[in-house]
Amino acid sequence: MTEQTISINSEQSEHESIDALVERANRALQETGINITVAKTDVYKNNGAIQGLTLRDEDHNCCPTVYNIEELASMSDSDLAAHIENMFNRTAMNIPIDEQLMDRDYILNNVRARVWSDSNLPGIEANDIAYVPEPSGLDLVTTFIVPVKDFNDGTASYTLKFKHLQTLDLGIHEVFEAAKRHIDEDEIYLKSMYETLKDMMGENVPIPEDAPDCMWVLTNSTKLYGAALLLSETVLENASKTLGSDYLIVGSSVHELLLIRKDESSGMAPDSIRQIIADVNDTQVDPVDILSYSLYQYSPEDGLQIAA
Repeated sequence: MTEQTISINSEQSEHESIDALVERANRALQETGINITVAKTDVYKNNGAIQGLTLRDEDHNCCPTVYNIEELASMSDSDLAAHIENMFNRTAMNIPIDEQLMDRDYILNNVRARVWSDSNLPGIEANDIAYVPEPSGLDLVTTFIVPVKDFNDGTASYTLKFKHLQTLDLGIHEVFEAAKRHIDEDEIYLKSMYETLKDMMGENVPIPEDAPDCMWVLTNSTKLYGAALLLSETVLENASKTLGSDYLIVGSSVHELLLIRKDESSGMAPDSIRQIIADVNDTQVDPVDILSYSLYQYSPEDGLQIAA
């Protein structure tokens, strides 16, 4: 069953366990005549698994999983039932399985890559998730999602598993190459840090004429899972031309990369950057968004490597 994430909040209420919440929600739904059931679900995410609640009925094959446990636990029985019904009616749907979920051409034409730290491998393998180790020998691993088209309120996708590939006689490297082609087809976002701040804060942000351009932001047009751009030699080589230099790469999250010109203009030593990566990951980045604690480097001659 394909599941859509509504929101993320893995903290449980101090006053009610998730099992008690499931029991109360199902009782409230039954008493109000709402034909929806709630079940606790362990969902594998980047850097671990979190618990959510999957909402189901007998009429839909695409049902939502929600993670705002603490918010739901704070509601009265009547408000809880009404809230669940509203979320379900907005997001549950029927997907044409033969056309989207289990169709070779649809998968190859729409598959997208997700790049994670290879520390996720035990969880990835335990959940039968289809993956490819980073071919350059880096500490990264690639998994794959397939977007669901014509979703009525937001976005939804499903994670490819090896059992899907086996059923469709799809090779993992065939899927990998298709996902890389889609990276090169998509629009990318590559701007200096000053330009990025201007995009975020508006045109009134003053940029000094002599502002250094040693640090750049690289992601995709949606700014979601932009670290997958590491898989594209074309993107990395074009970035080198734009920066006019070889560069260091900081995975600020699974969504975005920071490129630092590898010359004297940055004034930043690799060891200092590694310490910043560790400090930011440990204190500022949500665990599900952490890419890696490593520092990478790129040059057209040597390709993508872990920085020395």
